[in-house]
Amino acid sequence: MAVIKRQTKLSQLPTRCLHTPLKPNYLLNWEKHRPKFKKFILLHLIQVLDTCKSPSPEITAEKLIEELSANMGGVIKIQIQLYIENLIYHGYLAESYLGGTITCTDKVYNELRTIDRIIAEKNLKKHDQLGVQE
Repeated sequence: MAVIKRQTKLSQLPTRCLHTPLKPNYLLNWEKHRPKFKKFILLHLIQVLDTCKSPSPEITAEKLIEELSANMGGVIKIQIQLYIENLIYHGYLAESYLGGTITCTDKVYNELRTIDRIIAEKNLKKHDQLGVQE
């Protein structure tokens, strides 16, 4: 029977070296996009990353662009590449050094929570305004 002498905690696992991602050719201001549009992109991104992860764990930028283009109704691949580069630059996606594997960061899920809160507040304001007019 094997004996575990020491168990590694998650905080002690090796982490990626911190580096600044390359600046995209065309830098988008992510904060100025509409909340529903940001939600659309982030939800499709999570869906594609989860479905691609199951058979093979390596999802490169090229594979992600192909899958997103097909999943989002044939959106132009160059446009998706632009968003992927910007999401990597802004820290929503992390790209590993070996093989260029892409993963979602916690920033994606935090942004989705914030977007849901913003949309819910807007809907509540609309509902209140309609109630006052009647």
